[in-house]
Amino acid sequence: GAARNIEELKADFDKAASMIPGKKKFCLHAIYLDNKGEDVPRDQIKPEHYETWIKWAKERGYGLNLDPTCFSHPLSADGFTLSHHDEKIRKFWIEHTKRCRDIADAMGKAQNDPCIMNVWVHDGCKDVSVNHYLYRETLKKSLDEIFADKKEWMKDCIEGKIFGMGL
Repeated sequence: GAARNIEELKADFDKAASMIPGKKKFCLHAIYLDNKGEDVPRDQIKPEHYETWIKWAKERGYGLNLDPTCFSHPLSADGFTLSHHDEKIRKFWIEHTKRCRDIADAMGKAQNDPCIMNVWVHDGCKDVSVNHYLYRETLKKSLDEIFADKKEWMKDCIEGKIFGMGL
């Protein structure tokens, strides 16, 4: 069955890794933080919430990558996050993604190898064709804010499913 906690997820990966040759790099979504039972909003996550993952990966010689989790959340229910018309909601997702970059940078430094962070932009709706430019302009501003600070130990990439049109 599906892993129900961090330890089971790690065990699942260890099992899979034992059957796959070569070096391994494990990609975490931000929702897999080790919050030790504490409720941590996504816009408040910090590198320390991933220390057990970093330790686990170092012990086994795995690399780590990290992706923000801008879905499966009440503030993403309408299909918009980084291009949301509500500034408060958009700022929540910008902050979440900026904090993920900080975490990815800490992971990269700990493993002495850059951590790749893939921002999956799923915003939009292909059935609503009115004023796509406004949403794209808002998304551009959000991404510019997120990527404003350079990080030494992480690399950004974007996977777009923007407005129902895959890139």
